[in-house]
Amino acid sequence: MVSGVLDVGFDSTVSPKNGVLTPLSTAEIARWGGRGVPGSPSSDTVFLIGKVSSGGAFEKLPDLHRGAQITLRTQTGVLTYTVHTVVGHKATGLTKDSTFTQRVPGRLQLVGIRYDRSGDRTGTVVLVTAQLTGARRTS
Repeated sequence: MVSGVLDVGFDSTVSPKNGVLTPLSTAEIARWGGRGVPGSPSSDTVFLIGKVSSGGAFEKLPDLHRGAQITLRTQTGVLTYTVHTVVGHKATGLTKDSTFTQRVPGRLQLVGIRYDRSGDRTGTVVLVTAQLTGARRTS
């Protein structure tokens, strides 16, 4: 996924529980339900959540860097986002942080949930913020 196509599916939606986002699957990416939808006209940020671990949906998320491009395929076209920041953040309370949750048209927030070698959550996430920089209709 580093400067590549993100095409692993994000059909499922999740909602924060006690300020924490948890993907239902390790192989797929979930979307924060009720927030922005990739490929749909929106004035909201799109939030995608996945697992950062070997074989996880966001395995390579920590390798992204400022200026890298992320391409999302949707049913209506291809969206290109340019990465602005990649940071580590506490998972708890993230969804209550107004900087993270603000509604910004064309913004993509990738939330990579970190797990340790035994499969337990570490309490930190990799947070990638990117901005829409291109769109191409395919249908």
